[in-house]
Amino acid sequence: MTGETGGLFEERVLGVCAVVARRGDYLPYDAAMEVVLTARQPPIRTPTVTRILRELRILLGETIQFRSALGSVLDYMHGVDGVFVFDGVTVTIDVTKNTAKDATKADVLVCEEDLGDLPALARRIAREFERRLGRAQVSPSPVQRNRNPALHAGRR
Repeated sequence: MTGETGGLFEERVLGVCAVVARRGDYLPYDAAMEVVLTARQPPIRTPTVTRILRELRILLGETIQFRSALGSVLDYMHGVDGVFVFDGVTVTIDVTKNTAKDATKADVLVCEEDLGDLPALARRIAREFERRLGRAQVSPSPVQRNRNPALHAGRR
């Protein structure tokens, strides 16, 4: 979209957070994360988030939660635009239009061109979950996108 600012781009991709920070607000990372995780989120998800969640459900075999952090202290002070939650583990993302950006405070950097292949983006997020959970890695192959029982061995 021509003339779209980075902030409007992020909002179009992720939606908004109900908790908006004022200039000068600061919370430590854990407290800022807790505010986002417990804040009431808008009832309608963006098409992008809906599709990523669908892909993650296929890959991980479980329901994943998503929380937008846009406009919150977690966004402004800690560089996190969104949070995926699975099995009590969080994976954070930073969405950017800046193609030159190569560093982020979030777990996964999402550039505009990454949105052209949402299944691949979902695989990156799923691999981060698997790494954090200490499980076998999610297959990068889109052919093996059915629930893999080996990924869930030992759960319950």
